[in-house]
Amino acid sequence: MKTEGTIIVELASGGYPFPYGFAGLKLLFLNSSTVTCRQVISMSSKQTRKNPFWHLTRKIAAMPPPTKSPPPSRPVFTPKMSSAPTMKRAAPPILMEDASFERFMGLIRDVRVEAQNIAKSIADIKKACELTDKKVRDQELKASLEHNLKIFNYNKSQVQNRITELRNLAEANSQIYDLHGDEIVILENLWERIVLNLPSSSTSDAATVLSVMPKLEADLRELIFQAGYATIPPRLNQHLKQLRPGRTLDFHGTFEDELPNREDRVKILQMLYQHPLAVEEGIIDVENGVVYRASKNPSRRLASFGLIVATFLAGIGIIFALANLGSSLNLENWPVNANRFTELLVGYLFITIGGAVHIGIDVLKQARANKSQSFLAIEDMVLWIHVKELSIIAGVASLIVGIVGLALLTQKIDWATAFFVGYSIDSFVDLFLQRFTKTVATNTDAIKQSLTP
Repeated sequence: MKTEGTIIVELASGGYPFPYGFAGLKLLFLNSSTVTCRQVISMSSKQTRKNPFWHLTRKIAAMPPPTKSPPPSRPVFTPKMSSAPTMKRAAPPILMEDASFERFMGLIRDVRVEAQNIAKSIADIKKACELTDKKVRDQELKASLEHNLKIFNYNKSQVQNRITELRNLAEANSQIYDLHGDEIVILENLWERIVLNLPSSSTSDAATVLSVMPKLEADLRELIFQAGYATIPPRLNQHLKQLRPGRTLDFHGTFEDELPNREDRVKILQMLYQHPLAVEEGIIDVENGVVYRASKNPSRRLASFGLIVATFLAGIGIIFALANLGSSLNLENWPVNANRFTELLVGYLFITIGGAVHIGIDVLKQARANKSQSFLAIEDMVLWIHVKELSIIAGVASLIVGIVGLALLTQKIDWATAFFVGYSIDSFVDLFLQRFTKTVATNTDAIKQSLTP
């Protein structure tokens, strides 16, 4: 069915936080040409990559012509139509990118930096107050107050200006206000308490200064935490985009400057773990304090399986070469005969089974321990294999070393021996490498002696 009507373009958002000011805007276009009724298009915006808590949905719907004039708050524009008989589709609306959210986040970071500077000055004053000699303490306190009061006055004006601008941005943007209005109020209240407890020029008694320090330090820590709660998630996504899949990001080391207290960083990690879609390309491991880089591309995730399988098949090729190289090239004293190929292949299979059983038992132990803040393989096998592809490939390579070592050191490989070697492959690989190194050294010395005149 086709009809003439009004095209309504709505941009609706959902999630937290909302970074752009144009969401919720409704643009109306009167189209006298024919359009298909109820066209609904869902799209993914590039802007969503800047923050994982929100998404855009575009809905385009054709509606019958209005029976009455539209209200003044929603004006309807009638474009000039061509006299040509062919239908012309209306051009899509051009949306200008609103930088309000980026500035909003930047201002919050500025507030956090100013608060950290105040915390450093507070630590200097506290250090002077803790001196034991009264005369020296009074002199040091006076000098510290004179120096740090200038810093306080500067920081106070900077923080107040930025909080005022945060408020103005929220007042001008209803979406930012809806999603971050309470955050602004929290910062305002914390800052008000901090200002009331800051030492002044009239303060000269160390006991008085020390009495307000606990409250002042607690409020500063809370303000810094609130700022990090809002600004760290988008920055984490920026860091992850610079890593290859499977690599890990040390969360504590990366954000120690923005959130000095480790307990507060763990709280942020727990929040991100409970909201996994907040991290666009990462998997959170709260217990170890790391974030695994994971690709959003499904093809790249499947490629992890391909790489692992290719490594395993390469092991079969190595076994075939090991068994047949001597007979094919007529090599004397080759340590492995061609008739052992089937034996080595079965051994390789059971070594692999042993290694897989070892990994499975470790995963079950982790799940039974209820380590809910850790990244568990049992919860999402595909993602686990993807982010662990490098270690899994290294493990398969160890299994190949294991079967080659057994082939060279034993005359017969039974399935039980191969299974337990695979289960404890790390220990056996070390043993094989030690034997190989010792054998190389012995043969090298023998060759040197034979060549010595």
